[in-house]
Amino acid sequence: MEKYQAPRIATAPRGHLVIILYDIIIKALDRAVDNFVQKRYDDASKNIHKAQNIFSELLTYLNIEEGGELSISLYRLCKYYKSQLREANLSRDKEKIKHMIKQTKELRAAWDETAKAARKNIQVGTNGRECLNFMA
Repeated sequence: MEKYQAPRIATAPRGHLVIILYDIIIKALDRAVDNFVQKRYDDASKNIHKAQNIFSELLTYLNIEEGGELSISLYRLCKYYKSQLREANLSRDKEKIKHMIKQTKELRAAWDETAKAARKNIQVGTNGRECLNFMA
């Protein structure tokens, strides 16, 4: 399944890449919840680590210098999400994972709007387009 993601990611418009990454996070966390229900804790842990790694990857794309407060807020948010996922993994708390899925979906929706606006050359908020290095 994941080998099919590579062409999708490689050919995605730069601003759309972050949305694809959020989709992958959501899918991994959905799997982790299912794994917890089935008491497959090793598989749940792998899926949670996958989501954490993608949040780490998103952190590398943040452009703090040009993105200003928005970039700093996103940096803090990603760090917070990673810590919440770590706690949920250690406590095997599927409800906390479900909450993280909800929050990630909301963040994904916000980035979808940002990417659409960027494609239309509409300024979104303060430095919205400069927040990530790959947003054009």
